[in-house]
Amino acid sequence: MHALRAAAGRRRRFRKGDILITAGDTSDEALLIESGLLKVVLPCDGHDPLVSLVGPGTLVGELGLIWQQPRSAHVIALRDGEAAYLAARVFMRLRQENEDVRTLVEYTAYQRQVDNDARQLAQTRGVFPRVVGCLLRWSAQHGRRTEEGLVLEGLSQREIAQAVNASERRVETLLKSLRESGLLRTRRLRYVLPHPEELARRFGIPEEGPASWLRN
Repeated sequence: MHALRAAAGRRRRFRKGDILITAGDTSDEALLIESGLLKVVLPCDGHDPLVSLVGPGTLVGELGLIWQQPRSAHVIALRDGEAAYLAARVFMRLRQENEDVRTLVEYTAYQRQVDNDARQLAQTRGVFPRVVGCLLRWSAQHGRRTEEGLVLEGLSQREIAQAVNASERRVETLLKSLRESGLLRTRRLRYVLPHPEELARRFGIPEEGPASWLRN
């Protein structure tokens, strides 16, 4: 990623709630996320599903440049952070000339496919396993391990509901059940999984799905 950072035309700090990419806009830059946490949301007739989270070291917006297509999704900040911006011509040149950049592009595409596969698999299951699967996957990818357990910060109950295609009330009830079982502790925008492996086993989260992230 050094080549991308060195070639970045500008860096921009963003705040929670900032929109870094808007669906439908012209694709003219790629972004390398340096810090913070963002969500990727598809515009969909009033119901905008949250399809993934984006953290440090991730590229966003590069597919629009590669395929010369408009932006396909909104990218919105969940936590404060910073991004490096690369003009289209600079990014395309580095993709051609730099092996590390090509590897990052390929890995980013692979990671998106893994997330998509996990999301498709989750749709075959009930709401409860879908909620648990999201918490496990995102906590392992974007959280941190502490003495309390695996901690994820910045995500609201509404955003979890958007991700699993369920009502906020339903998600609130399920989270309350997890708290009562001792498998989850919450504060505002903060989720602590004291025993994530046990949580995965109890709800039968497949080893090839979100539970596999816990081993990384």
